[in-house]
Amino acid sequence: MRLDIYFQADGTEWWSEELRTYDGNADGDWVTFTGDFFRTPMGTAATGVFDETATDAENDSGITSRLHIEGLRLQAFLALGPGGVDVPTSSTQPSITMDVLAVPPPLTTELER
Repeated sequence: MRLDIYFQADGTEWWSEELRTYDGNADGDWVTFTGDFFRTPMGTAATGVFDETATDAENDSGITSRLHIEGLRLQAFLALGPGGVDVPTSSTQPSITMDVLAVPPPLTTELER
């Protein structure tokens, strides 16, 4: 399974407004989750449970997928050496690189059609 998280920061907090994963079909396509995810002070990990659904107006039910992660511990923009890290502004093109501090329990995507 592939999970892309697009991070943003403003120098005080970091967060994501978009996550993408595959839909689980044989001819897989991206499922996009949008919202305000993981908003956390810089230098702090987001922890807990992540449980979100992706919606699609073209689908009768509106729900295309569910992403559930328990035991989440995720921290973006880790310092790479003395002096810290340059922090992009929220207008900067988001990065798809993430640093996971601990491996959470299995990640599942459930199709709800």
